[in-house]
Amino acid sequence: MSEKERSIRDSVEQIADKLGKGIDPGIKETVVALMLDDFPTSQSCEGHPDQNEGLPFPWVEVGYPCPEDPDTNPSGMEKTEQKNLIAQQRMKMMLDDYYKTNGSKHRLGISKIGIYGAFRVQPAKDESLVTSGELKSYQTEMVNFTDYVLEQARNKSN
Repeated sequence: MSEKERSIRDSVEQIADKLGKGIDPGIKETVVALMLDDFPTSQSCEGHPDQNEGLPFPWVEVGYPCPEDPDTNPSGMEKTEQKNLIAQQRMKMMLDDYYKTNGSKHRLGISKIGIYGAFRVQPAKDESLVTSGELKSYQTEMVNFTDYVLEQARNKSN
C-alpha cells in the first residue's frame, strides 16, 4: 500500500458528520478509491431500503469546494466549476471504460448536482424509479466499480 493510500485511508476513518457518525461501511471503500484517484468527495451513502433513512441506492458526491464568498470571488467560482466539469468528464470516461468489459444491467452513472458542476456517482437509472428491492444489486455494482477505480489509481501511482 502506498503512503498516499495509507494517508487517505487514515483520513477517511476520521470523517464524521455532525452527529459523530462515520462514513457508511458499505461505501467507505468507494470513497477511498475515488480520493486515491484524485476525485474530491463530500458526501456519501451506502443506500438504505427504508427511504426515511436515505436513498435506496449507494452514491458518492464528487466536487471541488466553492470559495467562501462567491459574491466577492466570481473567478474562484468559475475555476471551481471548471475543475468540477473536468472531474465529470474524467468520471464519465472511467465509467465508459469500466462498462466496456462489465455487462451489468444495474449500471452506474453521473447525476449532476448544484450549479457549479458537482455530481454524484449513483445508479444511471432515474433515481425516482430505483426500487428498494434493487439495493443489493446496485451495492454490488458500486463494489465492482470501486475495485476497478482502485486498480486504475494504483496503476497510475506505480
